[in-house]
Amino acid sequence: KQWYQRRVSITAGGLNRHYYSIAINCRKNELEQKMLLNLHKKSWMEGLKLQDYKVHEASNEATMKEMLELAKNYSKSIEEEDSMTAEQLAIKHVGKRDPKRHLEEHVDLLMTNNITQCLGSMLSTVTF
Repeated sequence: KQWYQRRVSITAGGLNRHYYSIAINCRKNELEQKMLLNLHKKSWMEGLKLQDYKVHEASNEATMKEMLELAKNYSKSIEEEDSMTAEQLAIKHVGKRDPKRHLEEHVDLLMTNNITQCLGSMLSTVTF
């Protein structure tokens, strides 16, 4: 058999039809690669577009509520860590959500969104 007629042992949904593996080789020149890289690229103006204020307010409120829960969980875990041994500390966080890391991520997200919204609104006020 030829290289393109190698049988694969997978059958399709009980149909008893075998699929063949075919090696596909495709080469693109440099211009085609640049074009494909720029296909879904965002323009510099995307960062300055303002979000609807009601949507922004709702997302801020939801993020703050999540941050409150994470802060409570983090303070509770710190209190629990004081009374644990080294072995217990090593296995305590296995498979659990780390409240400190998630709290840091939420703070970064909230600050980034608010700074972007403020800068965008100031630029819109000055420009228009």
